[in-house]
Order: sequence, then structure tokens, then C-alpha cells
Amino acid sequence: MKRRTARVVAVLASVLVFLVPGSALGRVIPNACIAGVGLWDSRERVAREWGLPIRMTAQGPDVAWHYRNGGVLLYRWHRPPAPNRWIVLSITTTDPRERLNGIGVGSWRSEVHAASLDGCPARAEFCTLAVSRGESRFTDVRLKGNRVVSLSVGLSSDFDDGGILRYADRRCRSA
Repeated sequence: MKRRTARVVAVLASVLVFLVPGSALGRVIPNACIAGVGLWDSRERVAREWGLPIRMTAQGPDVAWHYRNGGVLLYRWHRPPAPNRWIVLSITTTDPRERLNGIGVGSWRSEVHAASLDGCPARAEFCTLAVSRGESRFTDVRLKGNRVVSLSVGLSSDFDDGGILRYADRRCRSA
């Protein structure tokens, strides 16, 4: 009887995983974070949330950490009076469970067009879903053909004009 109960519980748990919508599994906060990793987070925080990367590549002075379903771009922050540390400049996911207002990997261009700020032109490779102009943050999707292939949150190039180290949005922390 115990085996049968355990088997029923295991089957129900696996069914629930497939029935829960992607937005409940993933966590995207526009202009802030994806899956518990936020802009301005340290590389140690990324490693705690996502583990060690499967590959690292240099991109100029920045370092990209690559994961099975996404990656982060890290930048060495060293402007005084802030500490000398690595911070997250962008987070990208290719995991279809990570969604923002129903938009994520696999979504159609028409869905992105309806949800984006400025629409999504027919041949555009990137479309913006959200922008925080005051803090130079953005949320974009990358498209191939008419389908979304990745979702990204990032800081634009003028993020450090003020020279002030910021910290990740508290909403990005796992419960």
C-alpha cells in the first residue's frame, strides 16, 4: 500500500509540473531580473542562483557566463567610492518557462508587437518590451523569423554615468 501511495504522489507531482503555467515556474521582473538573477548582482550571487557556468567567454572587458538555458554578462565595477567587484549587466534566457506577461521563447512576433512599447517591425531582430529610462534598464526579446528565441533584461551603455553602485531589485530574490 505504501508503494502505491508513493507512486500516486510521484505521478501527481509530475503532472502538476506540466500543468503549472510558465509564468508560475519562471520569474521575470521587467527591467530587473530573470529567474532570481538581477541587474547589479554580483557573480557570487549568480553562482548561488544558477550554479557555475558551463562556459565563460571574454567580450572585451566583460565576461559572459553561458548556461544551458541562458547566460549573464558581467562587468568589473571599479569606480570610486564603490567597491571593486563584478556586476551583472545583462541576463538572457532561452527557457520557454520564463515569461513576461505571457511573452517568452516560442511566442509569435504578433504577440510581441501587441505587448511591446513601440510595436515590433516585420524584419526586426530585437524588440523592446519595457524600458526604464531614468535608470537605463530595458527588457528585450530576440526573434528569428517570427518567433522569439530569447528574452533579455539589461543595462544600457549609460548605466554608470553617475558613478553610483546600485543593488539588485529586492523583488528578484527567491522566496
